[in-house]
Amino acid sequence: MVLAQFFERGRGGEMKKVHVIPHGFYIYIVAKVEGETVLRAEQDRGHAQVASNLYEEIGDRALVRVLGGGCLDFNPRIDDRKMWNEIHISGGSGSFGREPDRELTVKLLQETFPNHKVVVQK
Repeated sequence: MVLAQFFERGRGGEMKKVHVIPHGFYIYIVAKVEGETVLRAEQDRGHAQVASNLYEEIGDRALVRVLGGGCLDFNPRIDDRKMWNEIHISGGSGSFGREPDRELTVKLLQETFPNHKVVVQK
């Protein structure tokens, strides 16, 4: 089931940097599109398929440069009767390798999901 949108414009026509529904396990890629760094994720797909869907949505493969990818796992946590959500980042892509700046991936996710704690798995 695909829960993530691959290329969507915001209210002002700008491209969203991250668009994913925060629930479950995802395969993600990080790419440069028209000078912007974007993250796209899908469930039940491989990294190459996520990239292929991004190419199709953009309409011009030459505008997209995939930097790498990995896995995202959205986990609700309960501790001391308090609930919060974590996003676990791990691994890399067999097709594209690991993105060169994982801290940028963390930043994109923190900006998009400010109520989630982002955890990088070693």
